[in-house]
Formats: sequence, C-alpha cells, structure tokens
Amino acid sequence: MVTTSKAPASGPGRRTAGIDTPAKRGRLAVHRNPYWQACGAGRGGVSLGYRKPTAGAGTWIARLIRDGHRAEHRLGQADDAGAAPGALPYGAALTEALAWAARRAGANSERADRATEPLTVRTAVAAYVADRKARNPENGRDAETRLTKHLLAAKIADRPLADLTDADMAGWVRALDGIAPATVARLLNDTKAALHQAAETHHRLLPAGWRDMLARGLRRGAAAHAKAQPPAAAHQRPFLSLADVRALVAAAGEQDEDGDFSRLVAVLAQTGARFSQVVRLTVADVTEDRGNPARVRLMMPSSRKGRPGNSKATHYPVAIGADLLTLLRPAMAGRGGHEPLLTRWHHRQHAGDKETGRAPRWVKDRREPWHKAADMARPWARAVAAAGLPPSVTPYRLRDASIIRALTDGRLSVQHVAKLHDTSAAMIERHYASHIADAMTDAAHSAVVSIVSAPAVTLRAVG
Repeated sequence: MVTTSKAPASGPGRRTAGIDTPAKRGRLAVHRNPYWQACGAGRGGVSLGYRKPTAGAGTWIARLIRDGHRAEHRLGQADDAGAAPGALPYGAALTEALAWAARRAGANSERADRATEPLTVRTAVAAYVADRKARNPENGRDAETRLTKHLLAAKIADRPLADLTDADMAGWVRALDGIAPATVARLLNDTKAALHQAAETHHRLLPAGWRDMLARGLRRGAAAHAKAQPPAAAHQRPFLSLADVRALVAAAGEQDEDGDFSRLVAVLAQTGARFSQVVRLTVADVTEDRGNPARVRLMMPSSRKGRPGNSKATHYPVAIGADLLTLLRPAMAGRGGHEPLLTRWHHRQHAGDKETGRAPRWVKDRREPWHKAADMARPWARAVAAAGLPPSVTPYRLRDASIIRALTDGRLSVQHVAKLHDTSAAMIERHYASHIADAMTDAAHSAVVSIVSAPAVTLRAVG
C-alpha cells in the first residue's frame, strides 16, 4: 500500500535509531510512527523505516521524498522474534526499499514528461477525438477524419496553443480550398469544440482572452473564406431534369430487392425535403383524403435548422402523387402509426468455419431507420452510375430539382415554394435567382396581349 502527502517544508525529523539487527530493534520503544534510517546522505531521497508494534514482529516501511512530496510503502514484516516465515531481514528490506523508490521515481518522471508535453493543436485534437469516440464512436470517427485531413495536415497543427493568434486561425480557414461550405461549417465546429475542451482543461496555461482570440480568428477566417468562394447559385451545380430524376428513382429500385432505398430516393425526389427530415417520417404522417383519394400528402417533419426553442411548426404538409403512395404502401402495411416510415435491413456477420471452408457471410438481422446521409452513399453511387449521371451528383440535387420545378411551373409564388421546402423566400431568391427570372419572363410572355388593331381587309366580290 502506498500513501502520499506533502512533505513538511521544515522541522526536525524523527530521530534515527539502530534498526539493522533484531536485537537493536527489540530495545526500541513502542511508537506509532516508524523509526527512519536514510538510505543515502541527506534528509531527502529514500529512507527505510521500522514501525515498532506493541507485540510481535515489526514492519518495514519505505519512504521517498521528491520535489516536496512524500510517498510511503509497506514492504513487509521484519525478521524479529516470532516473525512468520519469509519475514525480511534488514538487508533485504533495504534492497526492497531502493527498488520500490526507483520504480516510483520512474513512474513520477513518466507522468511529469506527459504533463510537460507541449500543449499544441495536435494534442488538443487527439484528446478531443478520444473523448468524442468514447461518447459516440461513429461520430467520433467522422470528426477524426475531418480534423486529420484538414487541420492536422496544416502547419498550424504543431503550434503551441499559448502561441496561437487570431491571424493563425484566420489564415488556416482562408486556405481551406475546394471544400463544400457544409463541410467547412462542420470542420469549424469540431475545431472550436476541440480547442475549447483544451482551454477548459488547461486554462491556467493559456493567456487571458485566449477564447476570445480563437473566436475572433475563426470568425474572420470564415468570412474571408465565404467571400472568396464563387456564388452558390443552383445553375452552377449539376441540374437534374425531370427525366434525370426519374432515371435516378428507377436506378435506385435496382439497388435492393426490398425497395427500401427506392422508397427513400423517391420521397426525397418528390418532396424536395432534406434527408434529416424524411428519415423522421412515421407511418401516421402519410395522410389520405377519404373524400378525394387523389389527394394524398405527407406531414413532413420540419427541419431542425435555426435556433433552439423557435416557434416553427413541427410538421408541414407536402402533396405527393399516387405513384409515390403505391411505392410506400408495402412499408405501411401492418405497422403502427408511430413507427418509422422509411426503414432498412440491418445485417450482422456470421462467422466462417476454417475446418469446413465456409466463408463469413452477412445475414439480415433486424429492420431499423436510416440514421445518417452516409448510410446511402454506396447505393447512391451505384444508382447515379446506372442512371448515366456524373459522379458529382449528390442526393441534395433532388432538392434543387424539386425547387426549380416548382419555380418554373409558374403557378406557385416564391413564398409558396419556400414554404413547401421548409426554407425562406430570401434563400430561394439568393440561390435560384436565374430560375425565378426565367419563370417571371415566361409568365410575362403569357400575359402579353395584342394592342395593335389588325388592318381592315377589303373583301372583293367573287363572280
């Protein structure tokens, strides 16, 4: 057993006494504190102690004083009269004390080395990723991938945190080229979380106002990065025509025999909703008008964008066609209204058998909801290729296509299109301005009336 305490800064130590033979130890007075004998010159360092009991054999104690801290360790019974077999004579106790002190000093040195390891962006990220993985392994791995690729590969990674400046942070963000805005946002969130965690743990090692510096640098860098990017207009992204969308939905139906992926893609395509919304649909969110079977709608869960606690409605109606309803009916049959509408099979692996040569295989285990957009990455890539579209086409292009179809239809206002897609009219105007202009031009042409009277035609008599 080891005990540690702060060594007294001054004061006399317990007087030393002869403890090297059983006879000398037998003449010592009983005392609850050990009799100490230094194992080397000086007051500090390693000492061997002997605790004299009221009866029976005494006990050897080792003590180490280092850097103002004291640690003690019970070595075992002394070879006094009446001691049990295996009791330690003085020489063996001295050897044990020195060995224990060496191990203890080595461990303290290793901890000190770790404690004095430079606190850098890299060490802060490593601690954050380890903590994030412990809470949620999947999300932790996602954060680790982003941070490793974009932050730890930069020169700033080995900069001591105490030496960071807002110019360092802003310069790093400005240099993030060829990264989607959404990825930049997630990367900055991970970076702030990692460095804030380090600041919480090591606040005494960082200068005053360090967090304000960090926020200022990231904010400046993000603003400069956004300004340097080309306008995020929809026409600069791959535009999907209605024929493209239909080809994608058809190709999605070929990716799994149960139709799970096909249903997911079809809902995304016809509603224009985000992945995070459609995966929260329940069976009860499919509503039919009994008086008019042709009128079917989904009560789409609202997005979770915006500030917490806002007053936005939890659902909004989106009209769907009979074709989508037919596709969804197998997913609704025999299921409760509270159950997720869109699910898929979860597989588990059956171990192989080396003796029989049977290879491991994956088997269907249970059905569960889609969790994150990455779950559809592989079947989506296959569907895009099967539809003959470029690999750069992402599922979000289905939302673009839905918004553009609604704008160019001519019967819906910008405000109505925004409400049907759970966004703002300002966002629609900013990102789809060219399509709004086309729709307005078409509407204007259809409203043109003739204002010039046709010249009178003189009729001639025939015959």
